[in-house]
Amino acid sequence: MQLEGPTAAGLMYSNTGGDGPVVVLHGVLMGGSLWDTVTEGLRDRYRCIVPELPFGAHTTPMPDDADLSLPAIATLIAEFLTELDPHQATLVCNDPLPLRRLVQATGRRGPVQALDRPAAPRPQALTDHLRTFLGTRT
Repeated sequence: MQLEGPTAAGLMYSNTGGDGPVVVLHGVLMGGSLWDTVTEGLRDRYRCIVPELPFGAHTTPMPDDADLSLPAIATLIAEFLTELDPHQATLVCNDPLPLRRLVQATGRRGPVQALDRPAAPRPQALTDHLRTFLGTRT
């Protein structure tokens, strides 16, 4: 998927457009492309926003002096969400514990769907799961 950006926070991201924002966060040593098949399956009903987080597989380097500690990444995610303003977005992540804690650290309120497995092995099953989860919210 084509990347947009960078945002003021320095992140590149993909955005499918549409309604019902879903922000999809990838885990450590992964990139946003992990979610391409899943977001393709959701794009007819939802706006899928996938930032390229600086967790080791990002293609656009962060500045040499960038703070990449977990609290700084939490702030980076919060700034990203503030800048793009995906009102009432659902956050989806596949690295449940670290990312859920990061999101909580931002002080953000709203649904978080943490998945206990990566998106790559069974993308259709994950797409179906997310459609069900998101459908209960609309």
